[in-house]
Parts: sequence; structure tokens; C-alpha cells
Amino acid sequence: MINDNYRSKWSDILNKPYIPLKADDGIMMPVDVQQNRTVAVYAANGNNGFSTLDLLCREHETLDAVYGIVRKDEYKNPIKAKLRASREAQHVQNALNPILLTEEEAKQSGILSEVGVLVNWAGVNLKSVKDRHPDYREHAESIGFHPRDLTGEQNFQIAGNVAEMFGDNQGIFLQQANPVDSCIKYLVEECGLDPRRTTSTSTGMEEYRWLKLLSDDLNITMENASCVFLGEHGAEAVPIRGGLRLNGIPIGNCIGNSDSVDMYLSDLYGAVMDEARWILDTTKETPSIGPAGLTRDFILRFFHPQKGEVCRGACYALADSDVGRHYGIQSDTALSLPILVDRYGIRPLKIDLTDEERNLVSHAGEHIKNVKDWVVGEIAKAV
Repeated sequence: MINDNYRSKWSDILNKPYIPLKADDGIMMPVDVQQNRTVAVYAANGNNGFSTLDLLCREHETLDAVYGIVRKDEYKNPIKAKLRASREAQHVQNALNPILLTEEEAKQSGILSEVGVLVNWAGVNLKSVKDRHPDYREHAESIGFHPRDLTGEQNFQIAGNVAEMFGDNQGIFLQQANPVDSCIKYLVEECGLDPRRTTSTSTGMEEYRWLKLLSDDLNITMENASCVFLGEHGAEAVPIRGGLRLNGIPIGNCIGNSDSVDMYLSDLYGAVMDEARWILDTTKETPSIGPAGLTRDFILRFFHPQKGEVCRGACYALADSDVGRHYGIQSDTALSLPILVDRYGIRPLKIDLTDEERNLVSHAGEHIKNVKDWVVGEIAKAV
């Protein structure tokens, strides 16, 4: 259902500067998900969906139930067999058994309108785009977008259908199928989802890749390094230099002069932005450190929030809001920002940026807006 009044509906909320929220703040508050410890994984038969389901079922001390939504009944037994094999291989005990439902069963039961967190992995990937458009890279370049953006025409509609089943749920909608940031904008503006409850891990994957490459290169553990990427998951991701630290020390103090730092960071950024097949090979064997692990960790923040813990995630922002003005956002958009994540929802924070970083974040926001507008136009043409 198209929601033409999204801006008037949410502008009072989104224009407020960040303040600690109270339980009586009404529409700003999701349901207390600590009392609704259930998660549904949509498209649990896909690679990332299954791995997310597997990892969440091991959180039996935190979660009460995990639902896996699949397209067909015949997917259920293979998923059960894969779960058994995974648990035996890794000696997992006391795991939850997921409740597997087909899309039709989920729709009829209304369960998606009741869960604490809904993870949507449903969508097509670049292979599907390539099958439809063999020259997809040239096509994307000709319209000023990135190849991943072309998945939006199908994935927006899929996400919209899932959002319809989510309905007025006061829990969290976690969109994980690409292009995630522009899809968040679509879900808020066109489907009417609450921007305080709609998010994605977004540039968290860039941060993971950065830390993995850095730790391997410097022979340190990933826990000893930190980084910050804002903007958009993918080619528009913006590394924030002030957030790059080793054992809490700015990376420039650890490497040497400014020229050396810039050259090192440039090489590392190029590796992060690469297709990174090595990361895919690694995560096939160890899902806990890939997209599924990132999703699991993000979800657990809602149930076990650490006071003052800041992470990155897709967040809707108005251009004329306090947050929008701070990041130089030119148009209402959704992009990856520093956020607090807990049982009260998603709340953006402000961090200091250089003028160049602010310009890059602003450019990413415009790119996300343009992708969303283009996809909506393509969907309208097809109707």
C-alpha cells in the first residue's frame, strides 16, 4: 500500500534531536522486545537465510522461538537435515528447533505481525540480474548506478509484500536483501513502515571486511581494531578516518606520517571495495563471521543492549532534521549512520566528520534517493 503521507506522519519524530527515550514516548517506542523474544527469518532456504536461522537457533538462552519462512513445503525437511548436520559438526547442544512455515502459512497465521524481529533475506541477486540483462554492468553504468542497484526492481516489490505481512507490528523490520539502504527508504515512504523500527546492517559488512583485512595484514586480532564506515553498503561506503583505531589509538599514530597513512588506507579501501571472493569462501565454511553472523549480532543488541554501544546501520533521515543537517543530507533519504540499537529501536547519533567526509556521506544519500526514485519509476512502468 502506497503511503503518500509518510513525511507528515514521521516528521515530528525525525526532526527531534536525539534524547534518551522513555517508555512513555508513544509512537517512538517499539514494543519492548525483551518481552517478545521471537525472530522470524524470511527466505530461510537461501544461503544467508539458512545460516542466520542456524545461528539464531543457538541463542536458546536469549530467544524463545525462531521462525523460518520458506517458499515451499518441500524445503522444510532439507533445512531440518542441514541444521542437524551443522549442529553435529560443531557439537552444538540445546539449540532451539525452528518453526518452519511456508509463505502462505505465515500469511494465514499472521505470525509476522507479532514477532519481535523480522529478518528479510528474500530477494534476487546479481546472478538473476545477469540472466535477465547480460550487459547489466554496462546498463547500470549508463544510468549512473551500480550493478547491485539493479536488483531493486524486484527486491523492492518482494520487501513490500513482506512488509504487508509485517503490518503494524511494533517490532523491528531488518531488511537484508540488496540494495538495502534505498530499500529502507522505499519501505518507509511507500509502505509506511516506522523509520524507528526499520533498518539493516548496511555498512557493517564493509567494517567487517576492513577489520579482517587489517588484522590479517598487521597480524593482530580483529578485536584490537575499530573502524567506521558511513553512507551506503557497497560502492558508496565512506570510511571515516577518525574512527580508524588500533587498541584505541588513531591509526595515523601507529603507522607513520600522513602520506604513509593515506597510501596505506587507500590500498586497504580498494581491497574492501573489491568483490572480495575470499570473504565469501571464508563465510561458507564459517557463517558466524559473515553476513549471517553480522545479522545475528545486530539482532542480539535489541535483546541485550550494552549501554552506550554504537554501531552502524541503515537509518531514515530527513534533510531538515537535526541529524540531516549535521551530515549535510540534501534530500530525505536512508543511509548508514552511527546508531544506538536497543529494545527502544534505532536512534541515529552525530559524530564529527571532515568536510570531505561530509560531502561523501551527502553524495551517498543522494545516490540512495536516486536509486529509490528510479526503481519506483520502473515498477510503475511495469504495472
